[in-house]
Amino acid sequence: MAGMEGFEPPNAGTKNRCLTTWRHPIGVYRGRLYQIRQHKSTCKRSCYILNNKMNIRDPRQYDKVRAERRARHRFKKIRRGLYLLVVVLLLMSLLTYGAYARPLPKVDGRALTPATTAEQVALSWPAQGQAAIGVTGQGVMAQTASQQPVPTASVTKLMLALAVLKKYPLQTGQTGPNIPITAADVDIYNKYISQDGSVVKVVPGQPLSQYQALQAVLIPSGNNMADTLAIWAYGSMAEYHLAANQIAKSLGMSQSTFAGDAGGLLPETVSTAHDIVLLGQAALANPVIKEIVAQKSAEIPVSGLITNTNYLLGQAGIIGIKTGNTDQAGGCFVFAAERSLSDGQKVTTVGAILGAPSRGQAINNALPLLDSFYRGFTSTTVVAKGTVVGRYDLPWGGQVQAVTAQDTIVMNWRGSKANLKVNVNQLKIPQVAGAEAGTVTAQTPYGQVSVPVVLSQPFVEPTWQWRVTRR
Repeated sequence: MAGMEGFEPPNAGTKNRCLTTWRHPIGVYRGRLYQIRQHKSTCKRSCYILNNKMNIRDPRQYDKVRAERRARHRFKKIRRGLYLLVVVLLLMSLLTYGAYARPLPKVDGRALTPATTAEQVALSWPAQGQAAIGVTGQGVMAQTASQQPVPTASVTKLMLALAVLKKYPLQTGQTGPNIPITAADVDIYNKYISQDGSVVKVVPGQPLSQYQALQAVLIPSGNNMADTLAIWAYGSMAEYHLAANQIAKSLGMSQSTFAGDAGGLLPETVSTAHDIVLLGQAALANPVIKEIVAQKSAEIPVSGLITNTNYLLGQAGIIGIKTGNTDQAGGCFVFAAERSLSDGQKVTTVGAILGAPSRGQAINNALPLLDSFYRGFTSTTVVAKGTVVGRYDLPWGGQVQAVTAQDTIVMNWRGSKANLKVNVNQLKIPQVAGAEAGTVTAQTPYGQVSVPVVLSQPFVEPTWQWRVTRR
């Protein structure tokens, strides 16, 4: 028990003595202020509490006691507030750090495919008639301006060979069924002799195999054997023409009509150089036709040795296909050549010349056209080094460009465009300048190459405010 400064209670010297003899004693017990006014039966307990548990104050210090009590109360409130503030600040710090420490998002790139262009290739076109040229599998790649349907002479026989082999297919090495030769076939033979057409001799009862009949049509260009073969395969000339026009439609020969005869002596069959190139490519895709048109000569029954009218076979890479000439059609030549490019790969070209002054002139015009066409093949820079092919839009602002790390060079014919495919990857943060970001692939019928795409500058990392708020 603590006494009061300057005041000594009358019973202070007696332990456990009742203190209620004070007029208005004041005590503080467990933070609360007490004033005992009278003695009660519980005096012993009260005096014990007063003597042992309470700080007795002089009533004259009542105001000071209350002020002390209020000061302690304010201090407790302030202390509780400080504790709460510390807890709040700690929680906010933890939340802020958690938001800041979240992984940065990956950045998606946007591909920007550059435009490619085709050059103008100077080709040695014939001075007269019309012409077209292309590569097998690629269709027509160049042609003269004038493409009007004209008679096609004996190049029409390529369609006959396709139609017959469509109905009666052969594999290389097979000869196929025998084709009987009747008096009607002899009449056809005599008719073409009277018309000064190209013929192969036939004798009644002396059959030819299907393969031999195709040789007679494609090597010496027998008009009579073309009609005989068409009627044998389809029953009539009308049925053959129906089939031939359906095949032409399927090949995309939109300006071609097959009529009259099967060999092209009559002018009813008309086409363009463009369509004849498509026909020549389809014919060359058949192994049996490709084998026959490459033969300089052959032996067949009755006629014996037959000789190919294409005297360029074996020269300058020429591997076929068909010649023709009539008064109405002039000189016609469908030719195919196989040559190696600078990178070693072989390319087969098919061209057509219609309406030349003569068959010989049509054949001779083929070589300059072929030479100029093959000069158009070269390793071309499709996309230069440093070309922008992609872009990254950073979520926190700013852009980073993706560029090609080197020249994109691929084999191509200069008159056609290369196909480009840009692949821009999704990237993590951070990234340095020069980091690989994807690829650019250039593809042509003659090659394919891929080059890396890199960042032109580093990814700028976001500010701490963005990392916390993500905006």
